[in-house]
Formats: sequence, C-alpha cells, structure tokens
Amino acid sequence: MKNITRIDIINYLIFTYKLEKYLEIGTRDGECFSHVRCKHKECVDIAYTYSGLTHCCSSDEFFKFNERTYDLIFIDGNHEEEYVTRDILNSLNCLSKNGFIVLHDCNPVKEEHTHSTCKHYNGTVYKSIIWSQQFISDINVDIVNTDEGCGIITKTDTWNKLIINNGNNKLPLAYYDFNEFLKTKSKLFNLITIEQFLTKYKV
Repeated sequence: MKNITRIDIINYLIFTYKLEKYLEIGTRDGECFSHVRCKHKECVDIAYTYSGLTHCCSSDEFFKFNERTYDLIFIDGNHEEEYVTRDILNSLNCLSKNGFIVLHDCNPVKEEHTHSTCKHYNGTVYKSIIWSQQFISDINVDIVNTDEGCGIITKTDTWNKLIINNGNNKLPLAYYDFNEFLKTKSKLFNLITIEQFLTKYKV
C-alpha cells in the first residue's frame, strides 16, 4: 500500500466517524487546512499568511478564550516540546468525548531533523508524545508510520478533565539523548503501519 499523508488520515477520520468540528493549530499557507473536508473548520496561526485564517494569534492565546469543543484537532504549530505539550493538554480539554487529536512530525529519523536550522525539520514533537504517554492518564496514543510520523491521541472511557501542570513532570534524562531514543523507540512508541491504522480505526 502506498504511503498516505496527514491530510489523508485527517479526512479518513472525519469521514469514517462523521466528525463535524475541526480545529487546526499551525496553518501557515493553508496547505493542509484547505484540503480538509469537514462541516465546520477553524484554524489558528500566529502569522496571517493564509487568507482563510480564522484566528490570528498564538495557540496559547486561542485556548484562553476558546469555549468550543472540537471533534478533531490537528496540532502542527511550534514543533518544540514545550509548546507541543501545552497544545496537547489544551486540546484534550476542548476535545469532544469521542474526538481525535492528530499530530505531525512525530517520528524523526535523524538527530539533525530535531533542530530548527535543518531544512527537514521535525522538531521535538516525539518528546511530547513520550511525555504524554507517561504522564497523562486515560488516553490512547498511536503513531502511524507515514508522512514523518502521524500521531493519533484519543481519550479513554475514564478520561477526566486535565489540570495543566507547571512543568514539574520531566522525562527521564535518557530520552533527551536522540541516539537513546532511536534504540528504545519501539518500546516508547506504539508505532503502527498504515494497514494497522485502517484496521484499527474503522466503524
């Protein structure tokens, strides 16, 4: 089976689960947003570079005033761990009960890809994925092994509203060493194939 993209995954989830409310964090030129097929769409970016942008502000600012819930939230804004983790926590608090959070760039293959100076920039999204699996209870996390690694986060039946911490919970130091991450990735990540994704996420 050929590789599918984050856009394919988003549209597949929207179609399969009949989702109606979509939020995108980090829209840039609208490459993804313009191809998402959903009844209600909103997008957030700190820079007004896309004519269809609905909220020109940082994601932190957006979540402060937002009172809506969404069925699918796509996180693709600032790719550094500190920001991604906050976006995950904030998104969980306004995600519908059976909703989905999708993240891009979860599976860097080279350490240079974690640095903002690299043209092939994934950032440290992977650290936020590992952190979430360790410190947020009542969620399920899968990483679809396609398009730089597409994360999918869902709530479990026992999920309770989160209180965002002050950064006291830290990953073990070994996880900050990229070579160590590569060695233990199979244990840290629930990495699934496209075929497994299509089998698991169906009605």
